[in-house]
Amino acid sequence: MSFLLSLVLPFAVCVLLVGITSAFWWGKLQKPWAYVTFAFLAVLGLHRVLQAGADFIGLIASASTPGGYFLEYQQSQPDLVQMVERSLTTEALLVSTVLVVAGWPLLRWLRALLSR
Repeated sequence: MSFLLSLVLPFAVCVLLVGITSAFWWGKLQKPWAYVTFAFLAVLGLHRVLQAGADFIGLIASASTPGGYFLEYQQSQPDLVQMVERSLTTEALLVSTVLVVAGWPLLRWLRALLSR
């Protein structure tokens, strides 16, 4: 169940990015709820494009290296901190970082469109 943190992290970044920008720009927009709706859909779309790119790069990287999966026996039940550390993957953190960096100009462009 702890693996869900990697799946929820980019979605939470989308919600936070749209929430923060809409709070800052609420008074400057003619239709703030339209901005929230379109911004959320745009950032989620950007997330899907970035995730597809990361999966494609991972597919190419895994095709060139031999290997597979193995199971590891654990003698004790891991605590919550260990479960969070294991479930946060580098890919999720990297996709979330790129999402913030690429989403900021996208949201500024959308604000410029909706503030006219």
